Amino acid sequence: MSLTQNMKSADPDRTPVAKELWTYCTKEKIDTWHVVMFHNAKGIVEKVKCKSCSSEHKYKSAKVKELAKAATPSTLLRRAQATANSRPTHAAPSAALESTWFDAMKKWGDKPIAEFNPSTSFAIGDVFRHEVFGKGIVQSRRENKIEVLFQVGMKTLPSATAQRP
Repeated sequence: MSLTQNMKSADPDRTPVAKELWTYCTKEKIDTWHVVMFHNAKGIVEKVKCKSCSSEHKYKSAKVKELAKAATPSTLLRRAQATANSRPTHAAPSAALESTWFDAMKKWGDKPIAEFNPSTSFAIGDVFRHEVFGKGIVQSRRENKIEVLFQVGMKTLPSATAQRP
């Protein structure tokens, strides 16, 4: 059995302690990498620590399992109405944004790409590599925050205040 097949067949709910697990972060409201902190008495993952925001929280099992649960038509209707009335927290990037990202990466060419560091001041148009989101282009800045276009969409990140001449 190949490593890929083994990983797909492994039960993520039983990931060993101190190993990484791709799961939902309750603080960031997205799926991201976590480290398993401990299991419950049944050997199921109980608590995880987010590698992105460093928060520790209760493990949330895969959303696929939630979707696979049988639901009555009225429950499905209520969920659909609730989803339609709520604002998405992390929408997928539009084709225009994705095209803009690809164009900017081509334009940047072979120039070196810095690693993201919140204590660094970035200017509009700067490109850097983020540990979680990958390569990003600074679109705008305000005080100590920057709006960055990543291939996965727009994100707001901390940045050192720009130096004034």
